[in-house]
Amino acid sequence: MGAERGKFGRPSSSGLLVVNADDWGAEWSTTDAILSCFQAGAISSTTAMVFMEDSERAAALARSHGLPAGLHLNLTMAYADPQSSALAREHQARLAELFATASRPHRSLHPTALHLVRDCVEDQLQEFHRLYGGPPTHIDGHNHAHLSTNVLLSRALPRGIRLRRAQNWPRARTLGARLGRRVREATLAGFRTTRWFTSIRTVHAAFGGHGLHELLELSRGASVEIMVHPGWEDERNALSAPEWEQALRGRPLGSYAQLS
Repeated sequence: MGAERGKFGRPSSSGLLVVNADDWGAEWSTTDAILSCFQAGAISSTTAMVFMEDSERAAALARSHGLPAGLHLNLTMAYADPQSSALAREHQARLAELFATASRPHRSLHPTALHLVRDCVEDQLQEFHRLYGGPPTHIDGHNHAHLSTNVLLSRALPRGIRLRRAQNWPRARTLGARLGRRVREATLAGFRTTRWFTSIRTVHAAFGGHGLHELLELSRGASVEIMVHPGWEDERNALSAPEWEQALRGRPLGSYAQLS
């Protein structure tokens, strides 16, 4: 299959499959589960939470094991590291409260929250740099908050950075759905994204999904991200199964660092 290029953003022009594990550093058990999957070849990338229970240890493990790490932007879950700065905790707590009280948290606009978004993003990027010694491979978000109206309008995310897109697999079948996705994806102009993104739960038969083989075939000539959560027992079991190892065999596994 030939190379594909998305209409919005700047997807890779060559084959790339990113199997990204969310929530690295959230807690010890999650970190250990993700590391085990990485060592087994079941994932190729992770996104790290900062100011959390296991953030410090997770960063050291990522560096020592060569695990590519992005930032799992957290605007909704309270920081769990008691050593995190009081000011950073205040910024995030106020913003999380706004998200919690909004009827449609991803689409509701809170003009007074824009400066809180900027503060939280800056706090987390600085902390990531301190822990990992450099910038993240990419940014995604806990509860996909990185794509919320408040975050995108705040312009807090560095332009040109690699960013997880909204789910666009399976392909939209109706004209209305296709137009809706184009409108949503237009907000990603200026960021580098994969051509396709979905959750393992959407495509894996273990969760009632379908289309995994077709999606993996697309990774031969286009960039694809599959989101996974090894911290969840059912997904960890699917990732540990021989069928998953066989499905990934020969695929162009990598991280967002390789997204051109």
